[in-house]
Amino acid sequence: MAGPLLLLVFLFLSHASAAEYGEELLRRAWGEREWMVGARRRIHAHPELAFREHRTSALVREELERLGIRNRAVAGTGVVADVGSGAPPFVALRADMDALPLQELVEWEHKSKVDGVKHACGHDVHTAMLLGAAKLLSQRKDQLKGTVRLLFQPAEEGGAGASHIIKEGTLDGVEAIFAMHVDYRIPTGVIAAHPGPTQAAVCFFQAKIEGKTGMADTPHLNVDPIVAASFTILSLQQLISREDDPLHSQVVSVTYVKSGNALDATPGIVEFGGTLRSTLLKASTVCRKELKRW
Repeated sequence: MAGPLLLLVFLFLSHASAAEYGEELLRRAWGEREWMVGARRRIHAHPELAFREHRTSALVREELERLGIRNRAVAGTGVVADVGSGAPPFVALRADMDALPLQELVEWEHKSKVDGVKHACGHDVHTAMLLGAAKLLSQRKDQLKGTVRLLFQPAEEGGAGASHIIKEGTLDGVEAIFAMHVDYRIPTGVIAAHPGPTQAAVCFFQAKIEGKTGMADTPHLNVDPIVAASFTILSLQQLISREDDPLHSQVVSVTYVKSGNALDATPGIVEFGGTLRSTLLKASTVCRKELKRW
């Protein structure tokens, strides 16, 4: 959980041996393991959706205040704090805090106590990791040759929380920003990195096709929205393969379809929707335009 802090060793800390300092940080981080795990479990047991992270935000601010780190609210339920000299260079560490609208089915001691909401994407871990980094940084704040900005971001899951905290000036003067994401495919204790984007941009779409309901045995008198929706959904599969550069990395998926439930009549309306993801801003912009055109 000290991974974000280790990234700062070569940026801020002057020491005879960066390797030795890194080993010392790892030892100290291990000493804080139970505290960080405890924070993560408290967050996991009380998950909150985007822009509703009131309890999580209060926990974060309480722990920061115990460390003597001044902090303030940002974007409603977010938290921002600085550790260090208060002067440049500014480098930020960021973690997300919101949960997902899912039911936790695994029975364990720290299971979600909120019906229909759970931490399924590791944001409880990310928040605990950044609290751990805050604690280790605060213990050596006098050695920082600059300032570390701690960003606890709300609403990562579809709420555009990052744009909200940026609009409030949290990245003003920041020269670099680091974040991590847990990944079950990578062995515990290993930090992985690669050049280029790692997380996709995302947008959502919804569509409604209105027809004319009627009996199933007289389809020529109806306007069947199911057939129209079927053609539309199949055509969407050509959006990526035929409307944009094949070198762009992106995917479009229809994730739900809603219509009537009568067996002997065609419905009047069909609704469907889904998601578009890309790792290129240009590709995302192109696809948004194409979705609008379609």
